[in-house]
Amino acid sequence: APLSFADGGGQITLTRCRNPLAEAEHAAAVIHRLVRSGACYREITVVVRDVAAYTGVLDAMFEKEGIPCFLSEKTDLASKPLLSLILSALRIIRYGYRTEEVIAYLKTGLCGVTPDQANYAEEYLSVWKLRGKSAYGTAFTKNPDGLSPKKSARGERILVGAEAVRKIFFPPLAALENDLLSAEDAEGQIRAIFGFLTALNVRDQLKNEAAARLAAGERKEAEELSRLFAVTAETLETAARVLSGKARTVRELQDALSLAFAYTDIGTIPTSADEVTIGSAALLRADRPLYVLALGLFEGSFPQNVK
Repeated sequence: APLSFADGGGQITLTRCRNPLAEAEHAAAVIHRLVRSGACYREITVVVRDVAAYTGVLDAMFEKEGIPCFLSEKTDLASKPLLSLILSALRIIRYGYRTEEVIAYLKTGLCGVTPDQANYAEEYLSVWKLRGKSAYGTAFTKNPDGLSPKKSARGERILVGAEAVRKIFFPPLAALENDLLSAEDAEGQIRAIFGFLTALNVRDQLKNEAAARLAAGERKEAEELSRLFAVTAETLETAARVLSGKARTVRELQDALSLAFAYTDIGTIPTSADEVTIGSAALLRADRPLYVLALGLFEGSFPQNVK
């Protein structure tokens, strides 16, 4: 029988399940019963110790049962391509256009270069190991086949493709470096980064990618992409306030932003007015739900042992 609170404020019901799938089935049955009794989906919250352990089980079961749900989880900002773009650009400037930094930058997908174009550049750079800003300021003319006196048809394609990439990616980077070095203070350097992102039309690129993900049914990814630029901009503005004062070296700026991005995440928000919220106990901030289903309660896991 359910355990009742002494003040009559509610009840606790304990149910033993064999595994996470059985938990998901039982949770769905409880939610159906609550909704039939007049509850709204938004009044119900499902809490687990680690939402990642239930992803693909709980949400799949709810989808099968026709229960609208929202996985409340946070994604590290540092794992996103926009941050790779910013930090790769700073590393290129800091280390003098080393090949590995340039290739990483080209593969972010946000610098105006397609994956196929990036492959041409990687082929060329892997052969000639260019170094220094001046190496990118003039046209690529070296033979992609190496020291061979003749250029193959494949080599010609690589050279044409690599040169097209150079014309696309180098001017914004060169402008960023000039703006960073000429800035009078740290705030001016952060403005230079904003100017760099504007020149690359990053906001619209992310908006278009979010629309494509949403059309493909990837709702969570779409929602994260739609918020990515705003969260990044907020982090940059905070960094500008913290670093206020004299201009920093590129190394100091890169280290400071790497640290700021590492401690920032993207929290997802519900996309419907009436959904069951699913979240991890350590991160979930539910808005006073009327019904809470706690899954995975067993000693050593939830609550977790603290060593």
